[in-house]
Amino acid sequence: MNQIKIDFNKNKIIKKVNELFITYRRKFLTQYEADDGEVTFVTSKFTLVDRTVAHHLDGSKTIGVLLGLGGLTKFFTFDVDIKDNPLECREVTRRLVNHLIDHYGILRKDIHVSFSGNKGYHVDLYFDTVYSSQMMLPFYLEVLSELNETKKRIERRPTSTLGVKLPLGYHLETGEYCTYVDNLTFEPLGIQYFLNIEPMSWEEFYNDILIECTINATYTVPTSTTPRKFEKESPKISVDFHKEGMQREEVEEILSEGHLLCSGTRNNFTLYASMFLKENGAAEKETYKKIIQVLENTLNNPQTRNFISMVNLKALKKETARVVGMVFTHDYKVSENSHATKVEIYSNELKAMLSINNPILSRLLFVLLIHSKRFSNRNGTFYCTYRQLGKQGVGKNGSRTLVKLKALQELGAIEIVSENGKYSFKKKCKPANVYRMRLPKGQGKDFITVECTGILSVENIVDNFATLSHQEKENLMTLGLKYNFDLIE
Repeated sequence: MNQIKIDFNKNKIIKKVNELFITYRRKFLTQYEADDGEVTFVTSKFTLVDRTVAHHLDGSKTIGVLLGLGGLTKFFTFDVDIKDNPLECREVTRRLVNHLIDHYGILRKDIHVSFSGNKGYHVDLYFDTVYSSQMMLPFYLEVLSELNETKKRIERRPTSTLGVKLPLGYHLETGEYCTYVDNLTFEPLGIQYFLNIEPMSWEEFYNDILIECTINATYTVPTSTTPRKFEKESPKISVDFHKEGMQREEVEEILSEGHLLCSGTRNNFTLYASMFLKENGAAEKETYKKIIQVLENTLNNPQTRNFISMVNLKALKKETARVVGMVFTHDYKVSENSHATKVEIYSNELKAMLSINNPILSRLLFVLLIHSKRFSNRNGTFYCTYRQLGKQGVGKNGSRTLVKLKALQELGAIEIVSENGKYSFKKKCKPANVYRMRLPKGQGKDFITVECTGILSVENIVDNFATLSHQEKENLMTLGLKYNFDLIE
């Protein structure tokens, strides 16, 4: 730690601590060392003032924050603490960070890792407004389940009973300084990193991620200190999991049977049944009734209830109404090729990526290009949500992404046919943008065909194109153009 830089920027640091961490000041935690050398936290019932934070920064105190009676906070912490195994602790932290990026589309710059001072790490998300800490419980449990981790190894902080130690201070037991580290390399970061942190949009996180996380009654988070392989009881009705979408025949079979036929298909069925029923002349209200009846039947049947993870019927009805309403409002249609299993990529399309002369826009354009090849309807239009773009690593923040999309439209690369409106808390929905590609059609004999599975990286395929020059290939390899087919629901 550079104490000179801390002292020089003390007022700015205190202001940033207040902005990111502190919502309750009537009580706080103080790390205390007893006469026998045992270190513990005690609750201090004095008001948490800026002077106390300053003492934390200069090392004369070590403090933590608590929640008030309302349970309000503006940050969330995954406390990764694996006793006596710092290497495994770092690896679990790395897996957690990568999972937040790859699965949820959270930008790496919005995930902040700090050394806890005692071999562990805190992985923080900061938000631009306060929220009830209980709202993050479904998200936390879902992450643990997907990583096959335990509550003891990755704790949730803060809660009504557990506070969290502030970073940029010393751990009294180890004497280690709790600095922020790079979430990729785990190298220590300077104080300027902390001062440059910008909170995430809570509204976007809620809409894009949290609203889709529900406490899943069909899984159990492991409680032992050793991770075990996750095992789930096999459903009595065994049908393949339709990962890439649904054909009309599959929707008709489900409607005929009156319940889902396998787990993991509720989202696909709701979307495709809405589009198929609409095309067959059903009204929005009739479509909703038919779909919700199937979902209710699935939940009410002991043999099929495990096929739906969302066990809150009220939330299920709201989500179903949202999807059906979205399909009718924007007249979504099933793609003519209905989720193509293969796509063709032409050399002239890759040259178009180079002509943008902006790596960030090129990466976004490539994602839209591949997405269009899979999902465009007869009119050449396709929709893509901000969450889908975020999962591809090209647009987690909706407002900033829209600026990039409009820049591509100005360049004539895409057309925004229908622009996404602001999220409506009354309607509980945020319609997706509808696009049309304006790039020259793929042409010529210099193309390759790729399977729509796994990660498509231009870096790995560029040498297959005969009409690209050596310099063009090198330039393409530096852009980081990729598309993960497995992340699209």
